[in-house]
Amino acid sequence: MIIGPGPLTCAGYEASYGHEEQDARQFAAWGFDFLKYDLCSYQRMMREQTPEAHQHPYRVMQAALAKLDRDMVFNLCQYGRANVWGIDQ
Repeated sequence: MIIGPGPLTCAGYEASYGHEEQDARQFAAWGFDFLKYDLCSYQRMMREQTPEAHQHPYRVMQAALAKLDRDMVFNLCQYGRANVWGIDQ
């Protein structure tokens, strides 16, 4: 599944902003085991360009995925900015 933390995906469809836990549960119910999370429209929502601001949307979805009763690969697509891959497990 490819989606993002902003209001819209890169293709302009509705994304996960504000309903990350609902989306995570639905992806698990559909049997998905891979989530590519593209920054896309979330960039326009960011007030700061700090590492914490860049990591925030990924931490929100990470927390939602951690509540699932199944494993899911979480692919952070953030164009190499702000070391988002440094999110603590």
